[in-house]
Amino acid sequence: MTLPEFGRLLHGHAWTLLILLFLAAAAWEILRPRQERPEGRWGGRLALHWATSLALFAGGVALLGLLPLGPLEPWLGFEARGPFALAERWGGHALVLLAGVLALDLYGYLSHRAQHAVGPLWRLHAVHHADEEPNALTALRHHPLIHALDALVALALLAGLLGLPLWVLPIHALLWRAVNLLAHANVALPDRAERWLGLVLVTPRMHRVHHSAEAADFETNFGAALSVWDRLFGTLRERASDVGAFGVPGLRGDPRWSAPLGPWLLPFRPWGSAGDGRPAAVPPAPRAAAPNPVSPPPLAGAGPSRWPAGPSGDGPPDQAPPRRM
Repeated sequence: MTLPEFGRLLHGHAWTLLILLFLAAAAWEILRPRQERPEGRWGGRLALHWATSLALFAGGVALLGLLPLGPLEPWLGFEARGPFALAERWGGHALVLLAGVLALDLYGYLSHRAQHAVGPLWRLHAVHHADEEPNALTALRHHPLIHALDALVALALLAGLLGLPLWVLPIHALLWRAVNLLAHANVALPDRAERWLGLVLVTPRMHRVHHSAEAADFETNFGAALSVWDRLFGTLRERASDVGAFGVPGLRGDPRWSAPLGPWLLPFRPWGSAGDGRPAAVPPAPRAAAPNPVSPPPLAGAGPSRWPAGPSGDGPPDQAPPRRM
């Protein structure tokens, strides 16, 4: 089986694979959770959370299906074009797959950074970050607008403009979904597995830092499936201690955002004193004050200063001393 045939096969079974991946991650976090949920492993809040996340995901898929892709169709295909055609000429399908996976994952990293930096995009992305008890389905908990917009831009830019063949997309999606579901799951990998996998992939501990409610963690660990971009661009943060609190600081504890309709409306409702919910930038450490200049010591053998100290300090007085009679 060739790689393009494998990509077509995955595309035909995409929903089956997604369900199997979710069931595996959910079973792990229920049977061996990193942190016990307050209401127990099978509490009602978990079921409500799953239902809300699945509804958001279904809304995004439906919206993407309604978008007019007609203008893009002449530019989309299973044959490599542009730089990917050169990669196919030099290294065959294997090099096309490697280049395509790296390009898609780099786009995911840059898109994620933009969603934190640009106000309107952040309001949509905050739906994902407002979850105070992350679990496997948090990976699907995105507002439908950002879900559809992100997929459309990636398709237009990489497949339409740069000529990425469509058979690469389901192969990368399988890697990304598997890593993403595991990274959000309430599970803990052994320390050795975290260290070795973290050299290349995004791990649960690494992504928990990204979802931390602490301001110092907010602009870190943006990787989609690969951790190499955070290492390359200096946004990787590894903590000695695990994360204790999750969510958006300005929204934590507000029950509106955990209600079934809350995530749908969150980007469009005033957040009051929370501003846009993002934590304030961590101020730099204060610089040490420069020492006061020290007057040079008097020369050896010199007598007392010619002028006594004036009212304003050392040096000549503000008024000349009275003349002697």
